[in-house]
Amino acid sequence: MTAAPSVDGLALVVEGIDAFIREQYRGIGRTERGKWLRRLMVTWLMDSVNILSTYLAAPSALPLPEHAQAVVDSSPALCQVLDSVSATLTAGPSLSRPGAWPWPV
Repeated sequence: MTAAPSVDGLALVVEGIDAFIREQYRGIGRTERGKWLRRLMVTWLMDSVNILSTYLAAPSALPLPEHAQAVVDSSPALCQVLDSVSATLTAGPSLSRPGAWPWPV
């Protein structure tokens, strides 16, 4: 039987992701950091949308993971992020300018 990760476990995952991103940022300029972060966000969004669409399209008789409903329930938030990032990506090639992203780079 599996269980949801503990709050401490989730904090460790977030800290690990933060450490990884900081290591990737080390020694590169703002423009390169922005490009790297854009690639990361697009990859994360593609994966998230893929998982969400799989859960939404699954036949009702198919057993899904325990956390599938939580993923489906969070779909409005994911769609808002996807909409924001998509709008920014389609706005044009000047994404490296300060303020072009809805989050700091």
